[in-house]
This record gives sequence, structure tokens and C-alpha cells, in this order.
Amino acid sequence: MTNEEYRVALAAATLPNTPTDRTDERHDVPAITKEDCAGCEKWLRDIGFLYPGKDDETWEKIKSNWIGFIAATCRIPPSKVAPLAPNRKIVRFSSSGTVTSESQAERNRRFRQDLQQRMRIQASFWNHLDGLEGLTERWPHKVFVMMNSQDRSQPGAAFETLAAIWDLGKRRRYQAIWTSLVAFLVHSNDEDTLGEMGLKLDDDQIDDILDVKEQITYVDLLGLEPGPDAVSGVWDAVQRLLVNAMEEKESTARNNPLVWWMCILVRSALSGEMDFISSGKFNRNPIPMDVDMRGRMEAIVHYSKVLALDAAFHSWDVQQEWVHEVQCDLNSVDNTWIDGEKGGRPAPSMDKRTCSSEAWQSVLAHIESCIPDYVGAKEGTAMHRIRRLEDDMNSSPGAGH
Repeated sequence: MTNEEYRVALAAATLPNTPTDRTDERHDVPAITKEDCAGCEKWLRDIGFLYPGKDDETWEKIKSNWIGFIAATCRIPPSKVAPLAPNRKIVRFSSSGTVTSESQAERNRRFRQDLQQRMRIQASFWNHLDGLEGLTERWPHKVFVMMNSQDRSQPGAAFETLAAIWDLGKRRRYQAIWTSLVAFLVHSNDEDTLGEMGLKLDDDQIDDILDVKEQITYVDLLGLEPGPDAVSGVWDAVQRLLVNAMEEKESTARNNPLVWWMCILVRSALSGEMDFISSGKFNRNPIPMDVDMRGRMEAIVHYSKVLALDAAFHSWDVQQEWVHEVQCDLNSVDNTWIDGEKGGRPAPSMDKRTCSSEAWQSVLAHIESCIPDYVGAKEGTAMHRIRRLEDDMNSSPGAGH
């Protein structure tokens, strides 16, 4: 492949009128402010990864591999963008022992499978994380306050989901920050490029990624019809991958996917480059360009809370009668308002549940003890490190709060 072939392929994928993943996506979002730059630079320096002027070779690999990923999963014919996404997955040998080149049919199949893989992951979020967020709305107001226990900028404020129909655009954009991470991880693990991008995972973490891949393969092999049931196994594997990353006690940018991803988003915002991570228009790019650095950080924090509540509830190990009682009370909540075009979020005073039984007191105490560790209270965890970014940005003189 020549530089000219690469340039022509990149031009084909980045035409001014090329569609992205969102028809209403804006591309005139202001660059990161000088004040937020100071906080982001401090955070990267403290994390010790991708600080401007450091890890430059790693950063170049990340940018190149990201373009390879979005090229392999775009909707442009492979013949036009193949130089951006060379085959790094399988080395095949002929009977004479020489390396054989990829045929056009094999290349088309590879691009098709890469796109399907990304779409399966996205579908699992849309079908199941949407569901989790809707389920979150059934909990009493005091749980929403617990979920925001680590929000130092708004102490005592209650968590609000994005489950309502009027928040669909924001919900999809925030989810895209997470789906882009998971899809990029799976794709990069296929190509054995995580190490060159600075992420060194242990066997258990690699197994979590392989579980996602296995579930996607299972869906494709069975030819299951699109829908929640088809991708339930994919979501189970994705959720396990993410929750395990949140639970890691000694997380760094070099051993934890969430911290690593946050560093990539921050470095991209600081660089101001057209890297198609923070700026630039690329065909069917999964990551939204109209979510700024603060919005991307908020997206990570927001869904960490949704995942944390679900993990806390499912770790509540008590007699089945108590579980049944709480579940019945949760199921009795009328959530039809989230699908209404008019109206708004019901006031907390409209919830007439007392939650005073032994079962409720037990589950509330359990959730209150679990959630803080997931969302940033425990030093060394991924969310603790990511919440430090919020602190650093807010503590910069003149920063927006």
C-alpha cells in the first residue's frame, strides 16, 4: 500500500456529505476550552499515559488503528477503503509455505463480518441498556440520591435517567461512547493490536473480550432474527466485561479498558487533530462528534451508575421471599410516562411506597453500601480515576461547572 492509496481511500470515507451514525449530528462543536485543557493535561500527567509529548508512538498507533476500525465497519465498498483497514487478523499460507494475499471475496467477507460485529454490539446496548435504564426508573427517590453519592459538584442531587423518549438523542449519543469502546476492544483484540496501543490485559480480561466475540459468533451462526432475545447473550458478555472493569482494584490506563479509553478521549480533545475521535466526518463513524469532552466524561459516569445499580441489586443475597417482595413492588411502578411525547418526569412525592419493610430496608442498605465503590469511592478503581478528571477540570481557574 502506498501513501497515495491511503490518501485516496481516506478521502473516499470523509466526503463532506458522507453520512455518520446520526442524521442530526453537528460538526460545528467548539474545541475544548483553555480552562478545561489545563484540567485534562493535569489528569493525563497524573495518570501517566498519553500526556502530550509522551507516548507519542502509542498515540500514533491508536489513531491509525481507530481509522482502521471505523473503515472496516463503515458502509463504503471495501474496494474503496481497503488501504485504511488492511487484513491483520489471519495469516494464511499456501501449500508452498509462502504467505498468500487476501482475495477480493475474502476481503469483502472480512469487512462484512466486522460491520456485523459492531452492529451486534450496538444492538445489545440499544435493546438491553435501554431496558436497564427503564428499570432504574422504578426505584424510589432515595436510591437516585445514593447513585449520585460521589458527585461532588452537586451534593445531594438525585440521579436522572435518560429513559424518557425526549432524551433519546442524548441517550444514543451517551451510549455510543460506550459502544465505541467495546466494539474497538473486540476489533483490536481480533487484530492483536491492544498491546501496541498501550493496553496490557491479563488472561481474565482477554477472556471477557473473547466472550463478547463468542456470543456474537453464536448469534451469526444461528441466524437469529434481530431483537432483544437475539443479542441477550451478547449483552450479558458486554455487561460482564464492563462491570469487571469497574471492579478492578488497581486500575491504570495500561491495564483497564475504561481508564485507557478515557485517556484516548482526553488526548484526542487536547490534540485538536482531525482524528475522527473528537473531530472530523467519517462514514458511519460510531462515536458522535457533537458530544464534547465534558459530555463524554458525563456519559461514562452516567452509565457507570446504571450498571452499578444493577450489579448491586443482583449481588443482594437474601431469602427469595424478600427478593420477590422487592421485585413485585418495583414491577408495580407505572413507567408509561417515559414513552410519552408530552408531560414530564413524575415528582418524587407521587411515589406512595413507604419501603419500610425488612426486605426493603435490607436492599436499600445493600445498595447504599455497594454503589459508592462502583462509581468512584474506592481508590484505585477505574471510576475513581475517571472522577478525578472531573475534579481536575472543575478545579481549573475559570472552568465551566
